[in-house]
Amino acid sequence: MSRVEAPKMAEGRQYLLGAIEDIHSKHGLPFPIDECASRVGDCMEIVVSRLERMPFIRHETALAIANAYGNDSMEAGAARVVETVGDNFDQIFFSQLKQKNDNPKSWRQYDSLPTAHLVSTIKALQQDKTLESHFANNPETRRMLEILKNLASRDDRNQLDTITDELETLAISQYKARKPVVLFLLSDWYLRPNRRTHGIELLEPDCRLVLPFKPEVHEAMIDFVDRAKRDLAPFYPNPKWKEEPTGVIGDAVMWAGSQLVSYTVGEAFNGHGFMFAPNILKSYRRIVDIFERADLSVPDDVLMGLVRQYVYHELGHSYFLPVDRFIEEITTDTTTVICIMGDALEGSDEDLTNTIALLFGEYLFYVDAPQTGEANNDGYRISSIYMTEQLLAYHLVERLSDGRLRIFPDRKRCLALVKDLADLHARLIKGDEETIAALRAINPSPVALEIAATHHGRE
Repeated sequence: MSRVEAPKMAEGRQYLLGAIEDIHSKHGLPFPIDECASRVGDCMEIVVSRLERMPFIRHETALAIANAYGNDSMEAGAARVVETVGDNFDQIFFSQLKQKNDNPKSWRQYDSLPTAHLVSTIKALQQDKTLESHFANNPETRRMLEILKNLASRDDRNQLDTITDELETLAISQYKARKPVVLFLLSDWYLRPNRRTHGIELLEPDCRLVLPFKPEVHEAMIDFVDRAKRDLAPFYPNPKWKEEPTGVIGDAVMWAGSQLVSYTVGEAFNGHGFMFAPNILKSYRRIVDIFERADLSVPDDVLMGLVRQYVYHELGHSYFLPVDRFIEEITTDTTTVICIMGDALEGSDEDLTNTIALLFGEYLFYVDAPQTGEANNDGYRISSIYMTEQLLAYHLVERLSDGRLRIFPDRKRCLALVKDLADLHARLIKGDEETIAALRAINPSPVALEIAATHHGRE
């Protein structure tokens, strides 16, 4: 499937990740936490349940990290920071959800009590003598906390892009130095699902802790992102980024704020790159199911195949400003499929077969998702339906009468699909209104729905 070696994690890290999963299970939460409904407003009871349990999960995870790396380690210090601000982040985000108000408001205006407590907590962290060494070695985190402290009363929408830019730049600095990355990715994803402008108008508190891979894997990921940039460049001659994007790739181990709804696997930054946490991939089981239904052996590098797909997808977001938020996902998915299938066409029939199966398993997931009228949900649905239908229409995947699948590694059909996807991508970048309207009206075929209905990997 791929000639890039899959990352092999250190035994100690694997033990820590297993402990984090056990901690979630102990407190009655799935790992990783996934969206509880297509509309976030429809799952408030579940969010409340998570709100009550997350402080315990963060505390026990911080202890596990300290045990794994030592109390004076950078990892333990970063975990203390996330644990300390996490409870207030949860409360502020929950207040935002309850109010269902997408007008620009500061955190203090949403909920003054946890916001005031957040500010005092940050001041206490900054003055904590036991963290002096940590902040000396991680000035980025010290600066992040100063930004958050000043942000509490900020409601000037014209400044929010600048603030998020600096937070992202600081996180990237940590990643490049192979330090634990404290990610404050503040956006309006849940509060403004149909946002039409690129500019952020209010901020959902969101925090994650991402631990870097061991040095050789870290460098391999940097090289791989560089290759993906070269592959994507011809499709985006006028990239939107303010600077060449960086991929922050590592193991996500702690979460707070809007992560109550769903632990984010991959996310594009607001202008500087993307983050990706392979350890919480939610689609591995679904992919394995497709291989099994097609009577195919699951390749050893299937995880790396998923990593490649996510890297191309999230990196693609860095290159363009969508003319319509509903087609943002399919715009980057077209180049993702073009690049991945193009690479497979240079390999063996087995490589091509495995790639088709992987793509089909990934895109099948949202085929039967309900249409919500909200861009941040329907965008995935549109891309999922379109890609699934194309793989069926080009007879690269066939459903048999007994429910099993057959994969056809037909090179001529694959080349024809790649050409048509390139044509579609060009129309989307130009903002072709007829194409966009057709995509927004798309619905799955009966065959696609039948396959999705029997897809036991659906979570």
